[in-house]
Amino acid sequence: FGHKINLSTGKSNLILSCKILTGNPSDQTLHEQKIDKVIKEYQIIPRDSVTDGGYASSPNSSYAQKKGIDNVVFNKIVGSRNCQLSIFNYQFNRPSHSPYYKS
Repeated sequence: FGHKINLSTGKSNLILSCKILTGNPSDQTLHEQKIDKVIKEYQIIPRDSVTDGGYASSPNSSYAQKKGIDNVVFNKIVGSRNCQLSIFNYQFNRPSHSPYYKS
């Protein structure tokens, strides 16, 4: 890999932060920096943090919660068999007639 792009977006998917990194550093090592940068630049603590499985680790989950983030979700958790991670289940507002609705 030549470069890696680390993005943070808001709930509208507007890009709030972008960092272009040389090489291929582990996503787990980038999570704290990403959270700190958004909090510093926007002076607000996000309510939710959703990332892919590359960021998944107990220390990253704990760090986000210590910073005041209520809901920390790692999508497709990989390589984390040995750590206890909390997974939050959400019931999105879907009409009951939707074929994807499950009660």
